[in-house]
Amino acid sequence: VECFEKQIRPMHLDGKKSYILRIINTGMLARFSFSISGASLIVIEVAGGNKVSKATAHSIGILYSGQRVDVIVH
Repeated sequence: VECFEKQIRPMHLDGKKSYILRIINTGMLARFSFSISGASLIVIEVAGGNKVSKATAHSIGILYSGQRVDVIVH
């Protein structure tokens, strides 16, 4: 499997606001990590209502096929 970094169209966020994003890996085989340049992420829920202890990070670990995660972006 050849891995590569994919550039996507930028999403413009107001730096004075916070946003909640739901990130879903809809792939069948691939896993990935997620980050937003210059932003802090707080994971608030993982796949199906599993609450997590809130910690600030700059990226989210590997999301496997079918997994979803909700984050607050600052």
